[in-house]
Amino acid sequence: MSSDIISENNKTNGSTREFRESIARTLDETRDNIRKSIDESRKNIPDYAHTVNEFQEESLDTAKEIAENYLESQKEILNLLETTWTPFSPKNIAESYVSVVSNFADNIISSTKSANNALIANMDLYKSLFHQLKENSKETSRAGINSAKIFQQTYKKYYG
Repeated sequence: MSSDIISENNKTNGSTREFRESIARTLDETRDNIRKSIDESRKNIPDYAHTVNEFQEESLDTAKEIAENYLESQKEILNLLETTWTPFSPKNIAESYVSVVSNFADNIISSTKSANNALIANMDLYKSLFHQLKENSKETSRAGINSAKIFQQTYKKYYG
C-alpha cells in the first residue's frame, strides 16, 4: 500500500512540476511577445514624430495662408472703398482699417501657436499618465504577490 502512495505522490509531483513549467513557459512566451511588440512600436516612433512635425508645420502653413488671403482680400476691399472714403480723411480711416486687419492676422497666428502648444502639453500629459500607470502597475503586482503569499500561508496553516 505504501508503494501505491509513493507512486501516486510521484505522479502528483510530476503533474505539479509539469503544470509549473507550462505556466512558466507560457509567461515567458507572453513576456517575449510583449517585448517584440514594444520593439515593433519603437520602430514606429520616428513615423509618429514625423507625423506630429508635419501636423505642426501644416497648421502653421495653413494659418499663414489664411492670414495672407485675408490680408490680400482686405487690400482689394480697401482699394474698392478708397474712392468712397476720400471725403472722410482717408489716411485715418485706412490706418484704422489696416490696424484691425493686422490684429486679425496676428490673432490667427497666435491661435495656431496656442493649438500647437496645447498639442505639446497633451503629449506631456500622456507622458505623465504613462509614468503613473507604470507605478500603479507595480503596486498592483505587489498586491497580487502579497495576496498569493497570504493564500499560501493560510493553506499551509490549515492543510500543510
